[in-house]
Amino acid sequence: MHRWAVLLLLCVAMSMGACVKKTVHPQLDVTFLPQRGDFISKYGDRLPFSEIIRMSEGKDYILVGEGHKNVTDHNVQQRLLDVVFKGGKAACGRS
Repeated sequence: MHRWAVLLLLCVAMSMGACVKKTVHPQLDVTFLPQRGDFISKYGDRLPFSEIIRMSEGKDYILVGEGHKNVTDHNVQQRLLDVVFKGGKAACGRS
């Protein structure tokens, strides 16, 4: 009886996963082949690092995401933190 209950729960869990709505993101037209560490605007243009810093000025908080196994993401985060912390008013947290 125990095996049937486990099998039933497994089938229910798998069928619920099939009900998840798939998110389809619109295609981003870019005019270049992005490289690791590149910033891309919502219009598909390459953004220089100086523009990212300019955009972050005066903001109350900045959210930065990453791929946990991507050293390039970590390097970009470090560059951003270096610049932000030079301003003297910054806190860093993680979830």
